[in-house]
Parts: sequence; C-alpha cells; structure tokens
Amino acid sequence: MQQLVCKVVLLLAGILLFQASLPANGQEEHRKEPWIGKLKDGTTITRKDLLKILDEHKRWLVSAGKEGKRADLREANLREANLENTDLYEGANLRGANLEGANLLEANLQKAILEGANLQKANLERANLEGAWLVATDLKEAYLMAANLWEANLLATNLQKAELWTANLSFVVFEPKLGSLPDIPSVATAHGLSSIELSI
Repeated sequence: MQQLVCKVVLLLAGILLFQASLPANGQEEHRKEPWIGKLKDGTTITRKDLLKILDEHKRWLVSAGKEGKRADLREANLREANLENTDLYEGANLRGANLEGANLLEANLQKAILEGANLQKANLERANLEGAWLVATDLKEAYLMAANLWEANLLATNLQKAELWTANLSFVVFEPKLGSLPDIPSVATAHGLSSIELSI
C-alpha cells in the first residue's frame, strides 16, 4: 500500500513539473525560424542576401546600368519572403518565381516581369503593379486591396478568390484563366472598370 501511495505521489509530482514547464497559455512555443530562400541554381539565400540583390537592382536602375546588377530572380523560391516596401520595378525578373504567401505590402513592382510566378495568398496591398507583366501568374487568394494595376497584363492569370478592394484596374488587359474569376464584391469597388480591355 505504501509503495502504491509513493508511486501516485511521484506521478502527480511529474505532472505538476510538466505543467510548470509549459507557457502560461498552456500551448507549446513556436519559435520562428529565420527565412531562407533559394535561387534558380540552388543557392540558398537569407533575407539579408535578398535585400542586397534588391539594392543592387536599384543601383542598376539609378545608374542606367553602369553600376549594380539587374535583379534576376527567375524561378527563385521566395515563399513567405518579407518584401514589404521594396523596389522590384523596371525589369526585375521574377518569371516563374515562387512568392506564395509573400508579404509585398506597398512593394514597387512597376513593369516587373512576373510571368508564371506563384503569388498565391500573397499580400499585395497598396503594391504598385503598374504595367507589370502578370501573364499566366497565379494570384489565387491574393490580397490586392488598393493595389495599382494600371495597364498590367493579366492574360491567362489565375485570379480565383483574389481580393481587389478599391484596386486601380485602369486599362488592364484582362483575359482570366478559365474558371478563375476574382472575388466579385471586391471587384465592384475597384477603380477604372470601364477601361478594362476584356477578352473573355
């Protein structure tokens, strides 16, 4: 009997110690790992490396090609990258890149090449996509609130459930992928609807 009591006491003590080791909310802590991406050639990159590529691209633009280097992120894996307020405009090559879940809040993507890129569930709120090449791009469930899509090319683009609240769609070339229309109520709030070049 005494041995049984001792075992029960030890068991209860173990449970109390385990509970004490848990966070206050009773849930396990989830430490966020540092972001790691990958270039087309398999080279892994950190956020610092990515920002350096963007800085070199900006220098290339400002110097008219005399300094820096044009951003070549073709087929790069940039899933969930934080690209908030970054400059990827005027010729940045993101063809076939994986930007699923990326944060592109207020990013400048004017005339960027995004053909075939994966932008599913990406945050493109207030992003500048003026004249961007979005042919065959996957924008499923992307958030494009107040984004500027002036003269962007959306030929064969997947816009299924994409949200376009108050977005600027002036002179957009729009021939969506079959069965991939965006969130209709949000489109109703968009600007420049009468100027859209429809081909459906």
